[in-house]
Amino acid sequence: ADPGAALEVRCVPEVPATVLIDGAPRGRAPARVEALAPGRHTITLVADGFDEAHREVVLTARETSSVEVVLRPTASTPDEPA
Repeated sequence: ADPGAALEVRCVPEVPATVLIDGAPRGRAPARVEALAPGRHTITLVADGFDEAHREVVLTARETSSVEVVLRPTASTPDEPA
């Protein structure tokens, strides 16, 4: 049996965010990533118009973890017209 861990990543709102795990792109949310090493991982979500979101998760061998990440719209800079 594969001792790897699996991770399901969703984001709110549901936009096609790119999912990076430990800096490596692993698809678009909602994503299911298999065969990850157990232990601590950093999840990053990147989507147009939203700030990058970061999460740390600790995965357990042979278990599926799920994480829901809330994306915040990028604030416009003060010198831009509203």
